[in-house]
Amino acid sequence: MLNSPAILTLMQVFDFCENHAQKKVITLCHNVSRHATSEEQFNNQVLPVLQWIFPKIVVERYGSDQKTSEQVAQIVLNIINSMNNFFSPTKDNEKYVLKFETVMNTGLTETICSCLSDYAVTSNSNKISHAEDEDEPMESFKIETGAASGTQDLKYTEQTISAMLQILCQGCRFSHLLIAQMLHGNVLRIITNLLPEDSQSQNLPAYINDLISLLNLVLP
Repeated sequence: MLNSPAILTLMQVFDFCENHAQKKVITLCHNVSRHATSEEQFNNQVLPVLQWIFPKIVVERYGSDQKTSEQVAQIVLNIINSMNNFFSPTKDNEKYVLKFETVMNTGLTETICSCLSDYAVTSNSNKISHAEDEDEPMESFKIETGAASGTQDLKYTEQTISAMLQILCQGCRFSHLLIAQMLHGNVLRIITNLLPEDSQSQNLPAYINDLISLLNLVLP
């Protein structure tokens, strides 16, 4: 299936399919996304799938709902991890890093950061509202991310956020460029806003381990 033209054809007709058929296409992409066994196969068969599908990680874009976003996040993570099938991060470090940075520079980094920002703002809306007149950094964060005052519904599940954080973790293990981008941009501030206020709570988010791993990689 991965080597056949079927996937490309399905991507081309996706917008003309009814909702149930679109979900089937997403599921099919999920099934084949982790099976690239060579760089050539990755470039020719998998990378086009990645470039086509990752914008659908954004809820309400291209009709994506919470469940679709969660599936797409897992597909992207599978694709990132599939590079381990033909590159060794240790033996082929330079090739691996170059390929990873090529993938992330398709706009994937910006898209993930936008989703994390949206989640961070909405999940901490009360804290941001309270800090509006007292905490200038928090006010800047609010302006930059376009947050509205008041409580909002969360667009993304904790499992989706977990997959996004794992994608960034994978890159930060090997790419100094990605770490630099996170340190010099707003990303670090966004991900630290994902930390729960009460670290002793028994209801910690499902993504907490991935978040801590990412912070340890960015701030060793």
